Amino acid sequence: MTIAVATLFLFVAHAQAQCLFEHLFLEDASDTALFGSSIAMDSERLVVGAMLDTGAAWGSGRLHVHRRNGSSWQRSQILEAPDGDLTDMLGSAVDIDGPTIIAGAWWDEENGERSGSAYLFEDDGSGNFVFAGKLTASDGLPEATFGRTVAVDGNLAVVGAPLHSSDASAAGAAYLFERDESGWSQVAKITPKSLSAGDRFGISVDLEASTLVIGSSWADEERGRVHVFEIGAGGSVAQVAMIQPPAIDPGDQFGFDLALDQDTLLVGAYLDDEEATDGGSLWFYERTAMGWSLAQGPVLAGLGEANAQLGVSVALQDFHALAGARYASANGSPANSGLAVIFNDFGSWQHTGVIGSNTPQTDSEFGWDVALDAEQALYGAVSALYEDVLIEDDGSAYIIDFNDEFCGGNTIGDINSDGRVDGADLTILLGEWGVCSQFYCAGDLNGDGLIDGIDLTLLLGSWS
Repeated sequence: MTIAVATLFLFVAHAQAQCLFEHLFLEDASDTALFGSSIAMDSERLVVGAMLDTGAAWGSGRLHVHRRNGSSWQRSQILEAPDGDLTDMLGSAVDIDGPTIIAGAWWDEENGERSGSAYLFEDDGSGNFVFAGKLTASDGLPEATFGRTVAVDGNLAVVGAPLHSSDASAAGAAYLFERDESGWSQVAKITPKSLSAGDRFGISVDLEASTLVIGSSWADEERGRVHVFEIGAGGSVAQVAMIQPPAIDPGDQFGFDLALDQDTLLVGAYLDDEEATDGGSLWFYERTAMGWSLAQGPVLAGLGEANAQLGVSVALQDFHALAGARYASANGSPANSGLAVIFNDFGSWQHTGVIGSNTPQTDSEFGWDVALDAEQALYGAVSALYEDVLIEDDGSAYIIDFNDEFCGGNTIGDINSDGRVDGADLTILLGEWGVCSQFYCAGDLNGDGLIDGIDLTLLLGSWS
């Protein structure tokens, strides 16, 4: 199986000099590979999970590791579980931190049907990842879906099992593992003080230094909760906060995904109805000496679209935040083609860009998963076109470089993405002159909601 790499430009609303850097997809994919079902990146390496890819057996799942080579990305390895089997789904979740990759195989049958497992791969010193261990729950049970979510930071890893329960109530659990000289071992099973049947605690996890955040988005009539823990010496774990905004409603699914960066926590509520039915919302929390408190929320993207599901996936680093809206179809795009939304912190978090394909596809679910590292962003879409033929659930991954002004040759002013700034682009801009009255206007080059002399000057300044 090979991966094709192509340049594919994106439209960007309310932002400048941001476009698609590369498009990764499986050229000879199996029929339901779900390439892009999970994604993670760290500096010069990224990992794309394809949980229904055919490895040892159909649906055993594989991980596709890429390395940055100059201005492009090249696949360097394909990783498989050494004991992979039918529908184990390695790649249901993935994370990477430096020399360590962790990936879930949530339907592995190690402790019974769909009990789940997670696999670790470590850099052997030569740049190649090798198998470093398999993780399972000490009290593993059938249907627990251990490996549905994973996170790794240094010598600590956490694995979510959101359906774990001895009475099939789907209360959920999470497990903390630590690496020492002898390898990885479980040091704690984690459940919150408020655990109840149906909570699905562990549906989302993130880990940074000694802070662990875990979501249970089905809790409290699916209002959702996020639990914050601190990890002490010897793997001791203490809950320090339970977060739920007062304005959240039943069914909003607060905590379905979350991201932690230093003292900032981003939480998605992907079925929130604040802007539209199931339109979704974001919530930002800050840690101070007094603990965790709501800094801003609900934060919306102005999509105004029912079932957009903003916040189904989120990523956070420094002053940048990303959120997937996997069923959005703004600006006349095909149904469920999906978008990803950029937010930046200017003292308050503001929506600064919307990213979607210039060739959007029905049901591609762009934004299924998102990842962010430095000035690069990675997006997953679980269905994709290859040579204009939809291979059902094949999947894709897309890479953005926010610093690349030309982005494969597409300068500001190249509205139609043909590699030139000319009369065709000028015609489009003049045809939209005035207030941008729709969700996205290609001629609004400076993202101020107006197509005016400023945009004309930008276009003429790039004339070719």
